[in-house]
Amino acid sequence: MERRGGGLQRSRVGAHVAILILIWGTTYAAIRVGLETVPPFLGIALRFAVAAVVLLVGCRVLGVEWRQDGNLWGLWTFNAITHFVIPYGVVYWTEQWLPSGLAAVLFTTFPLFVALLAHWLVPGEHIRPLTFLGVLIGFTGVALIYSDDLGALADPQTRLAAWVFILSPLAAAVGDVVIKSRYSRVHPISLTAPSLLITAVLTGGLALLFEDVGGAELGARAWAIILYLALFGTALAFVLYFRLLATITVTGLSLITFGIPIVALAVGALALEETLTPRVLGGGALVLLGVWAAMRPSRA
Repeated sequence: MERRGGGLQRSRVGAHVAILILIWGTTYAAIRVGLETVPPFLGIALRFAVAAVVLLVGCRVLGVEWRQDGNLWGLWTFNAITHFVIPYGVVYWTEQWLPSGLAAVLFTTFPLFVALLAHWLVPGEHIRPLTFLGVLIGFTGVALIYSDDLGALADPQTRLAAWVFILSPLAAAVGDVVIKSRYSRVHPISLTAPSLLITAVLTGGLALLFEDVGGAELGARAWAIILYLALFGTALAFVLYFRLLATITVTGLSLITFGIPIVALAVGALALEETLTPRVLGGGALVLLGVWAAMRPSRA
């Protein structure tokens, strides 16, 4: 059940971070497109059910084992609620009203929550003034990039959705910090797979209770989005994420949140011929400055 071997090599850490940013840089848009035909909780349930099956098969193939005792069921349930049920339930529900850019801005509060919680709960990760300043600069950069979408907050429904959205990064931050401080040696696949299955069951129940499941249009495009989000945005991404969480600081890992909007902008510019305005370039520069400041080693 424990991770085998030592930490990741620095080159592999960089590769894992790059893969996560590339994958999660596309998921906000994919979720929004999927919501056009599939209601929120049903979409989450299908996404996580597929991802859970893939990882459970992977556990058998790779020989990853876990003991099905009470302690681990508690861990899996906690992980499911903090990393998946609350964050993704909130994201899927609120993106019915929130523009993708505004959602990206709001989720970049995640490093701030992580830094504050880690200061109290994770040994050796006391927040430094430069780290805190770097996180604030990075958040300002993302807000500048998507400043056009901030005007949507004038609508009362959008404003309510924005306040609810904050529960997503807050819950994920609590999950990250607790797992880093107490369960960082758990194998990433055995940490992820059962939690995904629990999430699929819980959100599936919510879908049956509150949504018109029979009215969902599960056509080829809907299944393509579900499979992409399940295989890449969930199964692959979270195995890499929890592996990184066991290797580097939880505060440092949280800074990948700032890279996701940059990738989304780059994809738009290269694939969709969207224009990179001075405002966008300035925001990107602030993001890079913030990450540089937050990651600078202490003099000690």
